[in-house]
Amino acid sequence: MDSSDRPSLRQRLSNWGRTDSKPDAKDPPLDPSAIMELPPLPPVELLGYSHSTRTRIMTSELADEIRNLVPERIKLYRSWQLMYSLEQNGASLTTLYHRNVPPHGDTSRNGFVLAVKNSRGQVFGAYTDQHYHVGGKKFYGNGDCFLWKVKNADSFQAFPYTGENNFVVYCNPHFLSLGGGDGKYGLWLDDALKTGVTYPCATFGNESLGDEKFDVVAVEVWRIGE
Repeated sequence: MDSSDRPSLRQRLSNWGRTDSKPDAKDPPLDPSAIMELPPLPPVELLGYSHSTRTRIMTSELADEIRNLVPERIKLYRSWQLMYSLEQNGASLTTLYHRNVPPHGDTSRNGFVLAVKNSRGQVFGAYTDQHYHVGGKKFYGNGDCFLWKVKNADSFQAFPYTGENNFVVYCNPHFLSLGGGDGKYGLWLDDALKTGVTYPCATFGNESLGDEKFDVVAVEVWRIGE
């Protein structure tokens, strides 16, 4: 199926649990005892933190929240690999781009999670179907992408792709951005990974993920998949 024909995350969420379709009269009734319940997924295994790393954004609990919303083929991977950490690899957007390239070069079997922590301790980020790279003057990313934020210690909120525009991911040597519309980005980071902005945008129908203008404390990129 072409990726443009695949329902967006928002459509999948809105259709979850709907019962408005009627079964064919010729179909036999379902036997509840014959329906097998899938076993729960094991906890996500986070790989790549150094023993000396003090500022760690990702936790098993946060990873589980994000995993609940990724495509099924990606959800089955248990291990997440830390590809870039500001603390471990230095504050450089060029380094982030270089380090998050999949080793086999094929991103179709991967998902990527960007996690940001600002100076006020707010945590937010994005899930994308492709690694972060300079795409010339083109946007990339599909309907599986979404923004997310941690509202408090036990509250997670995601903002799925709306289909309003195609401004999903745009990267150049000077900044990384997700979402757009009316001249504002859903999430934007500068090339030194020192400052950023986050505004409501049409691409994801999101609210600001944290303070609209913020100082960066930590950035991580995780690869899900082979």
